[in-house]
Amino acid sequence: MKIKILGIFLTLFVSTAAGFSQKFPVRVILKEGKAIEASHFGQLNCKGSDYFDSYILISGQYNESSTEIKDYSKIAKIEPLDFDEDPVKTGFNEKGKIIVTRKNGVSVTLEQASINLSCYGAGDYKNQIKLQSTNPLTDESMEITIPVKNISQIIFL
Repeated sequence: MKIKILGIFLTLFVSTAAGFSQKFPVRVILKEGKAIEASHFGQLNCKGSDYFDSYILISGQYNESSTEIKDYSKIAKIEPLDFDEDPVKTGFNEKGKIIVTRKNGVSVTLEQASINLSCYGAGDYKNQIKLQSTNPLTDESMEITIPVKNISQIIFL
């Protein structure tokens, strides 16, 4: 009986953990016109550990109500506006406006919005995002870092 209960618990735990590690492929369009494809809108790993979730959190105000987005399954596009600060080692992420367009066509503007990594390691900076991609020469995962001020739009594929 104990083995059966333990088996059910482990199955539920693994299923729940797998649900949190959903990947969101994106195409990031830079202000200079260049496009970057990424297999996941998030870090390669969080603080060097595979056990922490790796995602990017967008938070802001919509009609004076706090709004946070970390599940992008219904999001088509994100357009950061008024972001012009360089990446910094300490402090807070810059706030600006972000236009969020859902896959059903609804588009809203978040005020006082910021883009945040799910966790920050010792060498990470604010005002930038990290994406997972694949090196086409080695087929190995790699991380791409982009300052938020350089992003025109993020399209979810």
